[in-house]
Amino acid sequence: TASQALKKTFLDAAIAKTGGNQEKGRTLYSAYGSSGQWGFFDKIFGRDDAQEPDPEGRVPQWSTASVQEMKDKFISVGLGPRQVAVMSAFFGPDQAATEEKLIADPDCRPWVEKYQRSRETVSRTDYEVDLITAVTKLSYLGQKINYEAYTYPKQKINLGKLKL
Repeated sequence: TASQALKKTFLDAAIAKTGGNQEKGRTLYSAYGSSGQWGFFDKIFGRDDAQEPDPEGRVPQWSTASVQEMKDKFISVGLGPRQVAVMSAFFGPDQAATEEKLIADPDCRPWVEKYQRSRETVSRTDYEVDLITAVTKLSYLGQKINYEAYTYPKQKINLGKLKL
């Protein structure tokens, strides 16, 4: 599932940040407060206004789709090559093969290279921030959000009542 893949990505990142030490990586992962909370979320990824999955074929199968088909699908929902590159870990079992396929595309190449560099650093910030942003965008894709419910009218200040 998407949440298992996401959890594995963050656990793998924590282990990588500790030089591959499994025990230290798990400790670092739990230090972020992540170790036990995956089962506590009452919201799952996907549209909460849908009662059943979308029909088959709506999302291209990575094993048979071209990079252009994937880019076109991402673009059709308001994403782009950047998100295709950052989400590549979810497209197939072999991330290196997936990145090799993406790096041949001129639109995806700069993003793949950026995320490869970022994953080699201690903080991995570029990769992790963009991954979280992409997953967040996908998690509410298609939902109708009433943004006005979260805004308040600007209050007018009566300067005549100010005591100076």
